[in-house]
Amino acid sequence: MCNGGTGDVDVYVRFGDYPTKRDYDEKSAHDGNQEQIVIDKPRYGRYYIVLYGYSSYDEVGFEAEFR
Repeated sequence: MCNGGTGDVDVYVRFGDYPTKRDYDEKSAHDGNQEQIVIDKPRYGRYYIVLYGYSSYDEVGFEAEFR
């Protein structure tokens, strides 16, 4: 989850490899910095999470959680 700060940042997630803007499993790309991705049934392994700036951003909070 991303929130706070200024600007506009988007979150991209991909299982097993680095996500790009063209190759990803999930993305959250709304205006501003209120972004959230929920993976209902996560697989065992490594997820890569990348924040891409749609526009310049500053002091954005980021949190990842596994339950």
